[in-house]
Amino acid sequence: METILAKMNSNPILWVIAGALLIVVVVAIAKKIWKIFLVIIVIVLIYVGYLYFTGQKIPLTKEELIKHSTEKLEKIKESSNEVVKDVKKDIIDGTKKEFEKNKKELIKEAKKKLKHK
Repeated sequence: METILAKMNSNPILWVIAGALLIVVVVAIAKKIWKIFLVIIVIVLIYVGYLYFTGQKIPLTKEELIKHSTEKLEKIKESSNEVVKDVKKDIIDGTKKEFEKNKKELIKEAKKKLKHK
């Protein structure tokens, strides 16, 4: 580290190059942050537009926003639980039906395997 600083102190062009690299890195990071910021703003505007057009109350304070978000998440959680239960039931019912349909063939195959042993 000391040798790098000694070389940079002896050659001022290295300081200019380091400064230019620093500026490039800062600008690149600022561009990324700006893009993320714009995406977040667009998402929030779309959400507010959705609330406006569906006639729902638009939360204006932090507390209202937290309460509104919590309510929506609870609704999503409840509906997803119902969907999971339905899918589970469908899988079990489908498996039972397939087993009943193929039961005779499975029994025959099992008997053949037992005879060969």
